[in-house]
Amino acid sequence: MDFSHAVDYAGSPDDVWRMLTDQHFYELRASRLERVRAAEVTLTRAGDQISVVTKATVGVPQIDPRLRSLLPTELTVTAVEIWGAHSAEGASGTLAVDVAGVPATITGR
Repeated sequence: MDFSHAVDYAGSPDDVWRMLTDQHFYELRASRLERVRAAEVTLTRAGDQISVVTKATVGVPQIDPRLRSLLPTELTVTAVEIWGAHSAEGASGTLAVDVAGVPATITGR
């Protein structure tokens, strides 16, 4: 299945880049996600590239009781974002999301 999603931040490319290179931004973002019970964020820099790994424990929403035995009460979700160098036009990156124990992944550019 294909889908499209874009995020635009108000501010200059330099301001947005500073935000994207600040670990506190990702920690705050994770803390505000619905159903996240705990999250660990690791940001690393290699030259002009940054890598952000967010590992979160997510509560499973209420589902039909007949299906409850098939799913755990919480899932571990790992998201890896890699942002390339920024310029006056902005920055681009990749996203990969894995849900432990679930046969599905999400990848994007």
